[in-house]
Amino acid sequence: GDRIAVIDDEGQLTYRELLDAADGIAHRLMTDGMQVGERVVIQLSNTCRFPIVLFATLRAGLVPILALPAHGLSEIKHLAQLGDAKAYISEEIQGAALANNLIANCQGLQQVYLFGEHGNHHSL
Repeated sequence: GDRIAVIDDEGQLTYRELLDAADGIAHRLMTDGMQVGERVVIQLSNTCRFPIVLFATLRAGLVPILALPAHGLSEIKHLAQLGDAKAYISEEIQGAALANNLIANCQGLQQVYLFGEHGNHHSL
């Protein structure tokens, strides 16, 4: 628990902190109606947020579809449609404008989660 699990430019997390954060997000996803086996597109950069969200989806029984931060609307839309994704998780930097387009263009996509405050999308 107290050993360092991940480090990025903004800080570090112990294994306990990583699992606690992942459990919090997993609970949020399930509370918002995500069901075991549903797919989630994750588009995050290489920060502590990535393993938190990855473990959260796995602990909730969801199937992560991993996208690169450089992927744009066409790639994310393709991944979401091909994988029948129900949710998209990203960072505020690339995610806000892209998320609005995804909601408009991907029929099966039901939830969008962005780190930070965003009017019409769930904040993490």
